[in-house]
Amino acid sequence: MQRLLSVTIVSVFNVVSGFLGGMLTGFNAVFMARLVYTAVVDRRIGPPAIINAWSLCVVVLGFVASVLLMVAGVGTLKMRPWGRRLTIVFSISASLLAVCLAVISVHFVAPALVRMQAGPLPAALVDTWREAVWYIVIWSAYPCFLLVFMYRPRVRAVFKGGMVDEKN
Repeated sequence: MQRLLSVTIVSVFNVVSGFLGGMLTGFNAVFMARLVYTAVVDRRIGPPAIINAWSLCVVVLGFVASVLLMVAGVGTLKMRPWGRRLTIVFSISASLLAVCLAVISVHFVAPALVRMQAGPLPAALVDTWREAVWYIVIWSAYPCFLLVFMYRPRVRAVFKGGMVDEKN
């Protein structure tokens, strides 16, 4: 089966990104567990349940997305059609997840943060809106690129076992 250099580069980037994403998600989980443990030991009132659920949800979904991206990268690196399909599934699900996380952040997490905050009201809202924009723009940019990339005619042809003109 013929291999395109662009597919190899994207595949390696997916594997590395998935691995690093999994590591960062693990660090986030440890940090979150430390905060909850400290709040319980010091007998302080911890964050509202919605914040704990939100943090757990982000950690679990981030880990699943990282593993999915890493496995898809290995599949495309080996030029397996399932790797291309898995990359497309990752792209669509990650983009939808980013929009869902942004909506949840604005409609559920922001009010909880406002209730927790003793300082000025706009600070929590500004942070939440910044986080929402981060989810939509940053978390969706690479999955959208992958989706467009995997539907390029040359990439589709290579994964279907067809020959690709090297000049184009």
